[in-house]
Formats: sequence, structure tokens, C-alpha cells
Amino acid sequence: MSVLGYFFIWKSLAEPYQKDGLTISIDLVRKLSPDSLSVMEFKNEIDFHIADKMTKLPLLGEKLEDKWNLKLHREFNMTDDAFLFKKKPEQSTLALYEGKMIYQFTHIFAEAKYWIHEREARKALLKRNEVDSGQKFDYQNYRLGYRDIASSTNQRTMIAAILPPNVFAGNTVVLSDKFSKHDELLFICSLLNTPGSLIFFGVREIAEKQKI
Repeated sequence: MSVLGYFFIWKSLAEPYQKDGLTISIDLVRKLSPDSLSVMEFKNEIDFHIADKMTKLPLLGEKLEDKWNLKLHREFNMTDDAFLFKKKPEQSTLALYEGKMIYQFTHIFAEAKYWIHEREARKALLKRNEVDSGQKFDYQNYRLGYRDIASSTNQRTMIAAILPPNVFAGNTVVLSDKFSKHDELLFICSLLNTPGSLIFFGVREIAEKQKI
């Protein structure tokens, strides 16, 4: 098995030489960064072992048979679909959620600025060659949503909340598909908002690496 010598982040070349580094396998590098094969930066040995433990779990988005699979997507694009947005609520319109409207465990962090006529929205959400026959769409259910962009002024990197039925969302809110069980929805929302969880750790590492 091929390995690499690894030392923790140096803030300055003037810092003392690190005698006690770690050995990281090429296989672990592939698991942590399958697309770019880049070596993740670790601040200390604890971060390294947490990341190693994460590789024992399925990849986010990986579909497993006979298991609960979380699927995430976006609904309306704030630029491309802007022609659908109304700046004032009208009859038969539903609120359009943006990332800044939610915070951890709350969907009423800020008021809506845009609304969409439900009929027009349903037409836009139809798949190719699909006809609106009154079928139930995901927006008519409780859904998980999280902010797609973190800010240096935010107390948390991951901000997730449960959106109520009969609202739409712009691309600044990443959405889940509908949940068949509400307890699963509450569980994943709690997990995403918990600093000690492995999911939170992974999001934090990605954010810090990309200088978010």
C-alpha cells in the first residue's frame, strides 16, 4: 500500500520543524477526494482521525438498496426564473424562500421578498412531456432546506431548517425530496445543525478549504 508523509498545517515557515507527523495512505486520499485527489488539510491529529472514520460511511448522495437515501436538489433559479417572481403577494401566489430567510431550526428568520403564482410554478416544475393532472408535488410537503452559501458573519457554517408545505424555494436554498416519515426529517435537520456531528465536520472542512 502506497503512503504519504503528512504534517499538520504550518502557519509560518519560522515554526519549529514537526518531528511527529502522520502517515496517510493513497487509498485514504482517494476516498476523501475522489474527484480531484487533493490532500485534505488537517489542523491536528483529531481532525485526521475523524476524517478517516468518515470514509467508513457511504458517500453523501450514494444510493444504497434497502436503505434511507437522502436526495437534495434546487427548485427555482433566482436569475433564470426571475420572470415568474412577484414582488407583492397576490391571489393564488405562494412565498419563494431564499437562504437568508432561514436559520437553524427556524423558517421565519426573515420575511419573503418574492412570490410565485402556484399554477405557473407547477407548470415550470413539470418534467418533459408531463401533464399537470393535479398530482402532488414536493412543495406541498414538509421539506429540509439549508443555505447553499455560508458567510463570515454567520455563527454557523451549516444552517438548516424545515420548510412548511406550500412554499417554493430559490437556488440559495438546497432542498430535500419529501420525507415519508417526519421523525427522519427532524433527525437529519438536527444532525446538520449539530456542531459535533460528522456531517458538520465535513462541511466545515470544505468551507475552510474554499475560504468561505
